Amino acid sequence: MLLSSTGVIPSSQHKKEFAWLRYKVEELNKNTDAMKNRLDDLENVKLLSPDDLEIIEEKRILRQKIAKMEHEDSDGHEMAA
Repeated sequence: MLLSSTGVIPSSQHKKEFAWLRYKVEELNKNTDAMKNRLDDLENVKLLSPDDLEIIEEKRILRQKIAKMEHEDSDGHEMAA
């Protein structure tokens, strides 16, 4: 059992919560990796189509999202590898 500011937490509940948090961190890592892969794909596109502005905008948005997620990680939140 663990003692918290709101009382005693059974270790089984703590283990479940920890497992859920680990799952969410792994999910965030997968999403970040997917965004980085998409950005890499977009970086390799030759900008010769009418969709150029959309591609540029998507690249900008992805860069911002990745930077934000990495900044949150550097603030001390542990991210699973």
